[in-house]
Amino acid sequence: MGFNYKELPDKFNSIKEEMMGKLNALKNVSENFIKFEKARLNFEYANSLRNVFYLYYAKVARREMTEEEMSNKMKEALDYFVPFIKEGLSDFNSTDYLQFEVFHSLLYDLKRDEYRNKHQLPELCDELQEYLLALNILDALGNHKVSKELLKDCSQKIKNIDYIAAIENIKNKYDVLSEGSPAIDLTFTNIKGDSIRLSDYAGSVIVVDIWATWCGPCMNEKPFFEELAQKYKADNVTFLTVSIDTKKTWEAYFKNHHVGENQLHIYRDDLSAYQLKGIPRFFVVDRDFKIVDVFAPRPSSGELEKLINNLLKK
Repeated sequence: MGFNYKELPDKFNSIKEEMMGKLNALKNVSENFIKFEKARLNFEYANSLRNVFYLYYAKVARREMTEEEMSNKMKEALDYFVPFIKEGLSDFNSTDYLQFEVFHSLLYDLKRDEYRNKHQLPELCDELQEYLLALNILDALGNHKVSKELLKDCSQKIKNIDYIAAIENIKNKYDVLSEGSPAIDLTFTNIKGDSIRLSDYAGSVIVVDIWATWCGPCMNEKPFFEELAQKYKADNVTFLTVSIDTKKTWEAYFKNHHVGENQLHIYRDDLSAYQLKGIPRFFVVDRDFKIVDVFAPRPSSGELEKLINNLLKK
């Protein structure tokens, strides 16, 4: 028969009210504690309704429902939940609530005008807008996609000294990775257990692929990277394939796979200077051992090959 989504608001609300009752019965606790815990319970209530996809995901996995059917059913449920979610978010406009992880999840929706309008919620307060702006800059810095113009514009809008300090700290870490800066040396281990340094390849164009066996996109890029390595074999270009797996996993991988040239290993922590947040990740260093791009395009895009060609022309 299936679960009727219209039953959810009452079911979740009964759990919330039970917890509220326990809170009210507490003695020798501050009013602030009660206030924030009640707010957290309301956020949990709204978030539980917001994440309605779990009702249908299993059915899609079992092919009992198409993704389109799931999408339509979710929209139907979320439209029904509007007044209940609005009730759970009756008090949200304060940076005090940033201490709650569930509030961060809700902010994903609350920052959207469309979502707030649908639930008849007020605009985010200036403090929360400033927080989100700072968060966006930090994310852009982390993905190396922030311009000087954006930083200048945001520096005029952000007044919170803690946010300014956090942005400046991250910016300084990325400034040393900008084009033309000296490459930061690294020490790898090859399959024989020998130590190999990145600087050992100075004098050639160096292209580095950071990957792991558990990373699907990394494995998808491998054939494209290996194709480039073969294409430029006669040129002064060195391709390094660097795994951040555990050493045991990395070594086991080559029991069933061909060990190509320059298969190397490094621990993720040893890449901290390069601000490694995710993989796959590609580095390009020129003949003078200076950074060209440590957020280089993926080989499958064709843009990495163009970058290499431009360097070989110099």
